[in-house]
Amino acid sequence: MGLLPDKLVENTVLQSGEVRRLSFTLPSSLEGQISKAALTLRFYDVSDEHQGNLDKAYWISEAILEEEVGL
Repeated sequence: MGLLPDKLVENTVLQSGEVRRLSFTLPSSLEGQISKAALTLRFYDVSDEHQGNLDKAYWISEAILEEEVGL
C-alpha cells in the first residue's frame, strides 16, 4: 500500500498561459558523443496511488511540441 501525502507542499502544475523554460543536463559520460537531441512534449497522467512511479504513467495527449536541437 502506498502512502499519499495529506497536504499539497507545492503546486507544480503548469497553469493556463504559463511559460516555463526547462533545462536538461546530459551525463558527463555522454559528453562529445551526442550532437543533437529530439524532444517531445506531451501530457501524462499518473493516478494518485502511483505518484512518483513513472512506470505507471500513461500519456493523455498527442505531442504538443516536437523539436530537434543541436547540442
